[in-house]
Amino acid sequence: MEDQEIIHLVSTRLDEMEFVGKKETIDTFVFRLKYAYPVLDVDYKWKMNKITSFLDKFSNLRMAGRNGTFTYTSMHNIISSSKKIIEKYIS
Repeated sequence: MEDQEIIHLVSTRLDEMEFVGKKETIDTFVFRLKYAYPVLDVDYKWKMNKITSFLDKFSNLRMAGRNGTFTYTSMHNIISSSKKIIEKYIS
């Protein structure tokens, strides 16, 4: 799928969901990752605790999405959790 097709599809759906209106969108882009999903190894829990312990020190940092939370989760859960984070800080 071409970048513009992806942008059109996503922006149309977000507008239909009343999550972000097309008129509210300032810029769009597609960023393609070679390895988009977390890869877990035998020591992943220890490594995750080390990383999250460090990141927890930042009071203004919120981790979201598959790469941000180092989990595999469905897109609707990612959008829902991201929306909750945004609503918490703009209200």
